[in-house]
Amino acid sequence: MSKGENIIAQYNLSCCYLYGNGVNKNHDKAFELFEKSAKRGYSKGINYLRYCYRHGVGTSTDRQKAFKLYQKAANSGNTYGLCNLRDRYENGIGTVIDKQKVFEIYQKAADSGINRE
Repeated sequence: MSKGENIIAQYNLSCCYLYGNGVNKNHDKAFELFEKSAKRGYSKGINYLRYCYRHGVGTSTDRQKAFKLYQKAANSGNTYGLCNLRDRYENGIGTVIDKQKVFEIYQKAADSGINRE
């Protein structure tokens, strides 16, 4: 990590640009900062970067890249990433429907105590 770079602060700043909190909305800047935090392994940054690719926020829509980021976020322990990955397999978004994977993700969530309600 370079001196003065904080991946959590980059992520938080990204959200400000994404939603226009205290600043004009700037999806290009939000994408840039989400990408920086994701490249450095921050699971929330990874999860939001997949959102950008999924919805074309600050970049072009790319469901395959989004799906790979769903996997990366889930594998990094991000609760929302895991739940979103389950949804992709269940509905065939960016991948084929795979009920076995859905079951495995539910099992992983149950075993880890992940709660998303």
